[in-house]
Amino acid sequence: MDQHDVSFVSVTQAFNTTSYMGRLTLNVLLSFAQFEREVTAERIRDKIAASKKKGMWMGGNLPLGYDVVDRKLVINKEEAATVRLLFDLYIELGTVRLLKAEADRLGIVTKKIIRKDESVTGGKPFLRGNLYRLLSNPLYIGLIPHKGETYSGQHEAIIDQETWDQVQHMMSSNRRERSSPTNVKAPFLLTGLVFDEEGEPLYQAQASKNGKRYRYYISKKLVSHPKSDSNGWRLPAQTVESMVIGLIHNLLQDRQRLMDLLELANRAPSLLEILKVKADELAGELIDENIEYQQSILRTIIHRVGFSTDTISFDLSRNALFNLLEIIEAIPTDSRNDIITLNHTVTMQRQGMETKLIIESATKARQPDPDLCRLIATARNWFDQLASGEVKSVKEIAIREKIFDTEITRMLPLAFLAPSIIEDILKGRQPETLTVRSLKRLSPLPTDWNEQRKRLGFHQ
Repeated sequence: MDQHDVSFVSVTQAFNTTSYMGRLTLNVLLSFAQFEREVTAERIRDKIAASKKKGMWMGGNLPLGYDVVDRKLVINKEEAATVRLLFDLYIELGTVRLLKAEADRLGIVTKKIIRKDESVTGGKPFLRGNLYRLLSNPLYIGLIPHKGETYSGQHEAIIDQETWDQVQHMMSSNRRERSSPTNVKAPFLLTGLVFDEEGEPLYQAQASKNGKRYRYYISKKLVSHPKSDSNGWRLPAQTVESMVIGLIHNLLQDRQRLMDLLELANRAPSLLEILKVKADELAGELIDENIEYQQSILRTIIHRVGFSTDTISFDLSRNALFNLLEIIEAIPTDSRNDIITLNHTVTMQRQGMETKLIIESATKARQPDPDLCRLIATARNWFDQLASGEVKSVKEIAIREKIFDTEITRMLPLAFLAPSIIEDILKGRQPETLTVRSLKRLSPLPTDWNEQRKRLGFHQ
């Protein structure tokens, strides 16, 4: 209200923000409101923790094999048989890759859920990440997990302890084998998800030098003709993967940006607190050293990673994030646009056949550009002077500022930038390519705010 010069007056009590006592009252109320929010959030966390220690189901993604009746997990006999079959097949086949192939052949799909608005989720073929989570979910042996601990649940188990122990031992052994330096093939976290500027997929490749193994994502032309002088892509896999993990990790830690990108339909304090807890958990799991779990999360969230000469963009699945964050009830009514696109500026530096990525640290906080902020402030100030009649014409401003009047007319439209653009510039979140010079060159901009963001290179 202060930013828009708006006052609040209550007709039932002495509360008027135009006076110093009214503003004091407002600040007192705001302080108590913040206090109540934090106390409520703490109580929610404590309530969830206490309930899970008692073995209660506290919501989230409903696992295959169970239904919810009176807020309790009840075995779905048909789905439970499918869960037991998946555990038995894993013991027989030995790897999740073979298990997925067999599950696809048998037509086994994920749990189908009908929401309150009658939309349907699930009922799709299993991804490897889905199978990893299913095989390692302690709910199936009657336990409730919470922050790395498990507690005896109030629901019945689907899998017996002997089968569970055998599967966990096999998965642990497979992880050790894959992470062993004697293993010939190192894991690629983004296989099939990385594309060049022409839309062609980048292939995985490995090389050894002095006993050390190097991993790359390379263009098809370099796979076919590795010694050619072609200008194909040859990107260090570890650099690409670390950067993508870092950007997603930062997104999960930036609560306001995450809420905006998810376009939450429900922003109740209790739901936002659950979002915070789940986002922190997911961010921690993403930077864990468990490569299989990292790969599972990335392949579930990421739809596509694209490279161009100065930008890396990656598309995330909004619905996959809702599922992993266990906030299904907050999905917007119109969820047709499932893809979230994030862009990040990079510099490519060719070293022989390899292309080196020079990337600004994902954790480095950018400072606002003072010249950009000053430009926008000046444009708004000039417009206010013209609108209020303080100055009579553009020419009067030009004479006072000792600049050409064409410069004034080029800058005035910047007073009508979208509020989201101004906020991003004030917080240093504008694209690297957006400078005072480029902003002046692009002015005047369209009146449509979404078109402005697109024209200036902001992510949508």
